[in-house]
Amino acid sequence: MFAEYTGAFGWIPIGAAIFLLIVFAKTPLKPRWFMGAIIMTLAHVIWFAVGGVIAGEWAAVIGDIALLLVLSVLLWLRPGWFSASLLGLGQLGSLAYNVYLIMEVPFGDPVHRALTAHIVLRSLAIIALVMGFIKYRREAAQPQAELVSAQT
Repeated sequence: MFAEYTGAFGWIPIGAAIFLLIVFAKTPLKPRWFMGAIIMTLAHVIWFAVGGVIAGEWAAVIGDIALLLVLSVLLWLRPGWFSASLLGLGQLGSLAYNVYLIMEVPFGDPVHRALTAHIVLRSLAIIALVMGFIKYRREAAQPQAELVSAQT
């Protein structure tokens, strides 16, 4: 349904996400806690890059590419509440702006289709970020619980 509404360009982030999932699953590059959020965000970055090349609109997408790429790499290399919060704030701010913009565009318009894709991708990244943070908190609390039980 996503690719049906967004058109052929909708397959780009889907294909990128599948590719990244395979790369992370089969190599030591796998992020520890936030794999889903990193995959969704990098798939979105790949979509931005391909769109920028095809449309020749680098000025419109370079800020998003840079911000999402830097925050994803930070989360990948230094996973934790700080880096997760930064990516979450970036995604939430952009999501709010996309929702604001989509309210001004008629349904079915190419801009509406693109904004719909942005909203879906950002929402999935935020959901994955929350799930990764829950896993991070649970696993980070385990060694302390084991230490307390060992001391008693």
